[in-house]
Amino acid sequence: TITKTKKKINQKMAATALAQEKVWLDKSNYDRAERAHFERLSK
Repeated sequence: TITKTKKKINQKMAATALAQEKVWLDKSNYDRAERAHFERLSK
């Protein structure tokens, strides 16, 4: 039915939004890891 389809789409959109937010919550960790990686490469 249309309602079930809309519900599935909304669930997928919510999951995508949460996944994107997680990246920003972990951004400082990614930045630290990236900096450490490039510092090792430069040695």
